[in-house]
Amino acid sequence: FTIRQVGQQGKRAVGTIGASRVYAECHAGAIYLHRAEPHLVRNLDLERHEVEVTRPGRVDYYTRALAEKQTEILEVTRTRPLGNALVRLGRLRITSRTTHYEKRRIFGQDLLTRHPLDLPPMRFETQGLWIELAPEIEKLIASEGGHFMGGIHGLEHAALALFPLFALCDRFDVAGISIPQHPQVRGPAVFLYDGEPGGVGISRAIYPRLEELLEMTHEVVTGCDCSDGCPSCIHSPRCGSGNRPLDKRATSRTLELILRAEPLPVNTACGSPAPPDPPLREAPRSSPGSLIFDIETQRSADEVGGWHNTHLMRVGLAVVYDCTTREFETYMEDRVDDLVERLFSAPLVAGFNIRRFDYGVLRAYTTRKLEELPTFDVLEDIQGRLGHRLSLDHLARHTLGRGKSGDGLESLEWGFR
Repeated sequence: FTIRQVGQQGKRAVGTIGASRVYAECHAGAIYLHRAEPHLVRNLDLERHEVEVTRPGRVDYYTRALAEKQTEILEVTRTRPLGNALVRLGRLRITSRTTHYEKRRIFGQDLLTRHPLDLPPMRFETQGLWIELAPEIEKLIASEGGHFMGGIHGLEHAALALFPLFALCDRFDVAGISIPQHPQVRGPAVFLYDGEPGGVGISRAIYPRLEELLEMTHEVVTGCDCSDGCPSCIHSPRCGSGNRPLDKRATSRTLELILRAEPLPVNTACGSPAPPDPPLREAPRSSPGSLIFDIETQRSADEVGGWHNTHLMRVGLAVVYDCTTREFETYMEDRVDDLVERLFSAPLVAGFNIRRFDYGVLRAYTTRKLEELPTFDVLEDIQGRLGHRLSLDHLARHTLGRGKSGDGLESLEWGFR
């Protein structure tokens, strides 16, 4: 958009502004700063991509636009666990509706007036990363007297402010959305994305360093001397909701729960969903290259809030047995990509409760559709035949004449964390 100053000599161009910022900064009635001089926006012409401004003289107020934003996940390209959260990278569709603007006094920031705006929604696709938090974090923050939305909102602001330290960008090149219940995530999420349509690679550069970014964000928030939040920590100069709500203590606590992987309270109301009853069928015969597969984890179900959060348990050690070579293969967490490729190369993957548990753990690391793997799940087959589930120990005792010699909790003692 071209910004043109209207005066006695007609119009003259004084600058330009990107489409992603024009609604927030150049709506009719806005005070637009050009070279530190205030200009009053008289008209925003969306068809001609032109903004008309005048010099109002000295003004004792500034304007701030208020917007409502929504985000739609179009594609997930990368994913990994981080503490009590999942981190994902992908393509997003952002919808922003600028609904009002405020006039506030420069000294003191007192609210003077509030005015409605009638602007069409702005939609664009971009690159972004997002943090999917375990729902138990919200309950824990609330139980400690914190405001969860204020906490994730503050996390969003503080993290975005530090982006220029980790990628070649300006603070205003990126934006974010905090949502306590995202319909696609089915839980709370914090989205951080490139502000330009199509994206320019900022989020992609941040993704592998996100843990470092969040550590620094925690240091900034906890190290700030203010009591309830300020522009040096969790306030943002371009917040579409007027920096409301914000809760500095909840921001610090949320970051701690994510980064330190603190055990979460077990949510007994959210048990592991029962899989559909599989049809009764003949057990498939092992073919050349078939694999037997099992995973041991770094964290227990009690640590991540229950069995429904298997995606937060993290791979400790995965073991694959090749039925043809009769050799065992081991994979640690840093080789999960190799493990996934190995499974997809096999004509059949067999195991006990692998659809619900083992694949559930792996889904935190891959965007590939594990449900498409040719799988024989022993537990599913038994349930389909008998109508109820049996433990692996019970099954081993009655078929092999000996029970299990260990259990998954032992892996927590073996130092795979």
